[in-house]
Amino acid sequence: MSNDQTTAIASVEVDRDQLAEGVRLLARHVKPRKSAIALVWRDGGDLVIEIGGGEIRAAASGRWEGRARLNGLLLLKAARGHSTTESLTIRVKSGRLSISGSSIPCEWESTAAPTVLIPIGATLFDLLVAGGQNSDDELERAGHIETVQDARKKRKRLVRQAAKILQPLNVTENRIDDLVDQLLDDEIAPRR
Repeated sequence: MSNDQTTAIASVEVDRDQLAEGVRLLARHVKPRKSAIALVWRDGGDLVIEIGGGEIRAAASGRWEGRARLNGLLLLKAARGHSTTESLTIRVKSGRLSISGSSIPCEWESTAAPTVLIPIGATLFDLLVAGGQNSDDELERAGHIETVQDARKKRKRLVRQAAKILQPLNVTENRIDDLVDQLLDDEIAPRR
């Protein structure tokens, strides 16, 4: 979990009336303590708020690929805020959940699926393409960094071997490396 985000990592528009009604019911039936923890996540087209075993849902649109954990009592107070619009924006940014002009400290846990997909039985070329399409941080989060690093090392070995074989034809390691880079770029460019 991370609290040091500088851009909104989640932001949804929620139906104000559904949220207000749900908060009223939740406050009436759950009676959260000061230390009650609220969990906020997206389920299909709804934003779900769970506090003390009770749960409410409100229609939501936007991006919310994770779960916010925060003080439930503070969330209920903030969600009761009055708004004249039909929808409310709820967002998580810089370790805080914002709603109705209030900002509450929260912890964010991403539930987004890894976006780095490597086919079963991937060739060396497939692995190098994946390495070119994704940052090392993305590869690491998806659990593929070691596989791609090994592919990069193997590429260097193969380029060196090819240069030795083709040396009588004045083909250098740099020329072969440039050729491989071009082939990878040609494969990566249409996918971006």
